[in-house]
Amino acid sequence: MAKRGVFLAFILIHLYLNIEAKEFLYQGQTFRIEEENIKIALGNKAKKLELDEKSKKEILERAKHPKSSYLPKTKQIRIIAYDPSIIWKETTKDLEGNILIEKGERINPLDHISLSTSLLFFDGSDLEQVEWAKEQPSNAKWILTSGNPIELEEEVNHPVFFDQQGIYVQKFGIKSVPAKVEQRGKKLRIEEVVL
Repeated sequence: MAKRGVFLAFILIHLYLNIEAKEFLYQGQTFRIEEENIKIALGNKAKKLELDEKSKKEILERAKHPKSSYLPKTKQIRIIAYDPSIIWKETTKDLEGNILIEKGERINPLDHISLSTSLLFFDGSDLEQVEWAKEQPSNAKWILTSGNPIELEEEVNHPVFFDQQGIYVQKFGIKSVPAKVEQRGKKLRIEEVVL
């Protein structure tokens, strides 16, 4: 009896809804599915990884021997007072149109942050300059202008940076090394040191 009731309910619902199957064919422009063959995709990926291994070796070699600034060793003390201020080139506004910085405004980053430690610029391949750096306060940042930063860092167990393309020595006007940069008020004191 229960089976008959279910069957009867099914028939009534079918008649009530009058369900139809329809083939819609194409309803717009269609495109062929183009997918790269998985074997080809994996093969290409493997070739790229092989090239990357070669690149890794080249990158590591460049990191060990980066392009040096080749600054001469300091023969005469030179002290520079460097003002890091910049003159803003155009008015800068926030999203609501409020002016944040006026064109021509002088901005000194040392008004907002401070240089908490000395920056030491030196030639990492010159043992005398390396010894000088070791004698400086331990929190000083070591920045090489020449030499192998990776090897030196492992040797002395101290973080070593490298002045890529001599950007900082150019910016600060450093002509010879070793040199020490420290904050003095709103300026930086740059001293080229004679050893």
